[in-house]
Amino acid sequence: MKFSEIKYVQIDFEDIKKQYTAFTKELKEASNKQEALAIIKKINELNVEFETYYSLASIRNSIDTSDELYSKAQEFFDEVAPKYQELVNNYYNTLVNLEYKEELKEELGSLLFDRIDLSLKTFSPEIIEDLVEENKLSTEYSKLIASAKIEFDGNVGKILSSSKEK
Repeated sequence: MKFSEIKYVQIDFEDIKKQYTAFTKELKEASNKQEALAIIKKINELNVEFETYYSLASIRNSIDTSDELYSKAQEFFDEVAPKYQELVNNYYNTLVNLEYKEELKEELGSLLFDRIDLSLKTFSPEIIEDLVEENKLSTEYSKLIASAKIEFDGNVGKILSSSKEK
């Protein structure tokens, strides 16, 4: 499948939040490694869904910052990505506090748990609004750069041309 053939679908963040919260609660109540692994698989599927559409929106927006659909999608993800990170960190906190964490570490690998530890150290719910603002400013900067025009060899063109303006 070509990248251009991947269909963008606007995700329902409230639904993802509801599922993520329920799965995290189930994980906290799981009584053994096998139950936990089944729940982790469900959470990973949610991660793939969110991150696929987030990446797709971001890439397509960077290709053509004037495309209304992907501009709106980028604005949406600028707003919800930090809130999503809070869900992920709640899950990580649950995961590292399970009594059978060492069994999971053997099954899933220590690198995952090293990355989780780093994530837990670098994120706090208190910075969500700052992260939203940072995302918005970054998107605004990208649009500004994309709109710049320069002269080269007597021609004036955009620094980053959109796919529609070739």
